Amino acid sequence: MSFQNFSYFLFLAVTAGCYLKAPKKAQTPLLLAASVLFYGINLAATYTAAPGAAAAFRCAVSAVLVAGVVWYVHRTANALAGQEGAARGLLLRRAVVTLLAVLAVFKYYNLSPLPTLLDGTVLAKLPFPLGISFFTFTAVGYLVDVARGDCPAEPRISHTAVLLLFFGTVASGPICRGGQLLPQLDQEHRFDEARTVNALRLFALGLFKRVAVADVLGLVVNVVFADAKMSRSFMR
Repeated sequence: MSFQNFSYFLFLAVTAGCYLKAPKKAQTPLLLAASVLFYGINLAATYTAAPGAAAAFRCAVSAVLVAGVVWYVHRTANALAGQEGAARGLLLRRAVVTLLAVLAVFKYYNLSPLPTLLDGTVLAKLPFPLGISFFTFTAVGYLVDVARGDCPAEPRISHTAVLLLFFGTVASGPICRGGQLLPQLDQEHRFDEARTVNALRLFALGLFKRVAVADVLGLVVNVVFADAKMSRSFMR
């Protein structure tokens, strides 16, 4: 569900309408439900080309991995808040290395010789969780902010999950900062015409840059880098 198609605009409009009409205590749970639904729909769509059993396995692995990352980040952030000095620094380094290691495995495993060696097994190709780069770097930024004292640790795992899996950013970015998003989840939001018009203007500007600038440049870049010889000549 790319944000450049009608399905995304419909999903956004329905979610926004329900969110703005919901009671304050239901707004964050609704946002979490919408984000999980969005993630699940896109995750399922990613693996529909695979055979049924393989698709189900990859979806399940991806879902468990994402849930594990949310739980790990939430637990680590609250542990960081209870540590001081060297202990806090050590815990932060371990967490960052762990998250980046997971990212590296899923980003580069399929490019390594291992899939060939394990051909015919379930490990011949690892699933690639949707938006893994975005939610990993969001998680790293959040933990660093907590360790520095720039952002308090969020005690509710539901709010941590919204930070990492927010449907507006999980698939295409940008990377969210905990200190910017988390405080908004405790506020009550209602329809405001001026804010809505301003938001739509920003959205339209960003969409224009994506479609008219980035996608057009992407056509040129894809042609260049599709040919290794052309790429080497281009970079000289």
